[in-house]
Amino acid sequence: LPIFKVPYRTGQTRIDATPVKVADLPAGRNHHWTKSLVASADGTRLYVGVGSLSNIGDEGMEAEEGRAAVWEVDLATGTARIFAGGLRNPVGLAWEPGTGALWTVVNERDEIGSDLVPDYLTSVQEGGFYGWPYSYWGQNVDVRAQPQDPEKVASAIAPDYALGSQVAALGVSFSTPAMGADFADGVFVGDAGKSRCQNDDRQANQADFRQMQRQRNDQPDANNPLGDKTQAILTAAALTATIVEIL
Repeated sequence: LPIFKVPYRTGQTRIDATPVKVADLPAGRNHHWTKSLVASADGTRLYVGVGSLSNIGDEGMEAEEGRAAVWEVDLATGTARIFAGGLRNPVGLAWEPGTGALWTVVNERDEIGSDLVPDYLTSVQEGGFYGWPYSYWGQNVDVRAQPQDPEKVASAIAPDYALGSQVAALGVSFSTPAMGADFADGVFVGDAGKSRCQNDDRQANQADFRQMQRQRNDQPDANNPLGDKTQAILTAAALTATIVEIL
């Protein structure tokens, strides 16, 4: 599945030039076929989210080669490499203002129950591994993924923020001080929700606002991998409604 580039002028409404291929991404049958893409601040690299082929490596890890990862693509040479792995389906990508850190929202695995595994929002560390398919939320082993890889599990990074199971987070955008004190330092996450939800009472199609915690120490234990679930909810159907904090 290639990335193409075309020249663009402000106000242009059609493509007249012949697309030029920049790089190839993992191809073949696509279960998670959408690809999120964001450019580096200097415009020299692209970062692309590539989802897994299956829920927990159901067709073997050879079929998952290069998937469940964020790729880095050099625009000048077309050279591509995995920037971070173990991210089942990294759908949205964004740069954090000030720090320049790359963040993503990830749709996690299914069929453990209505409360596991939480989809999540996390910073993306270069060379980092986030557990899929061998474990979730750090070192919580998913015994369904066989054969296991203890070395990978030991290296798995726990995400920064749990969003709840089956929320189907699709997009992420950081706020700015211009949005006022209540939204000066945080991130909006768009949820599709009910299409993947195993609980009938969950909301679909909403935007969550997560206040950033600059000195956080989220260490959820194995019996409560959801961790800190404090978040504010702003529903897409009532954008002027009161912000509700859920504890």
